[in-house]
Amino acid sequence: MTVSANWDITVDQNVRYLVNRNFVDEYGTALPLTGATITAQVRKFPGGQLLLDLSDMITITDATNGEIEMDIPSETLATLIPGKYLWDMLITYPTTGRLKIAGTFTVTGTITE
Repeated sequence: MTVSANWDITVDQNVRYLVNRNFVDEYGTALPLTGATITAQVRKFPGGQLLLDLSDMITITDATNGEIEMDIPSETLATLIPGKYLWDMLITYPTTGRLKIAGTFTVTGTITE
């Protein structure tokens, strides 16, 4: 089973990005993350050069209720040139398949330093 969902992200180039997210199905029921592994990457286009590996910046905070935390340090974001990129996250379950979440990853320049 492979299921896909959309999540567009906009970050400021020099500002930490911290967000908690709960994954639910179309009925609002939590999608458990028990036993799942998460990998995520940012690229300019599919198959392009890896710009940012987000895998170590995503933590499952409540597996039963499908909650993650994504924490990207400002120092990491400072290495990216402002622009629009693509990203995806694969949540892989040991026996039931995987969930793919994908979208744009937009980096905006910071005016105030």
